[in-house]
Amino acid sequence: MEDIPGLKAAIATVLRRARRESSFSQQKLADFSGLSRIHIAQLEGRRQNATLNALLLIAVALKMDGLYLLTMIHEEMARGQKTSTGLSKRPEAVRTPPEAACRRKCP
Repeated sequence: MEDIPGLKAAIATVLRRARRESSFSQQKLADFSGLSRIHIAQLEGRRQNATLNALLLIAVALKMDGLYLLTMIHEEMARGQKTSTGLSKRPEAVRTPPEAACRRKCP
């Protein structure tokens, strides 16, 4: 499986920033999240892929909404792509299938 360019860097940046803003050491974040300090260090050091489970455990430990953490990572990726290429690479809008739209609007 191929890695998404810039994902590890975005996760590392966001996790480090959020951890420091909460005044947590890596060990304290590890204790509260149930992950190991080495795992936290590897995520922040871009040496390991993050699982959704790990990110949500970290979000809970930081008293942060999981969706907000994922949004921050997404925005950091967009910022990284913009600065690395000089162009803004916005993802395509997710389109709602017509049948799903009809279920919401139609009886």
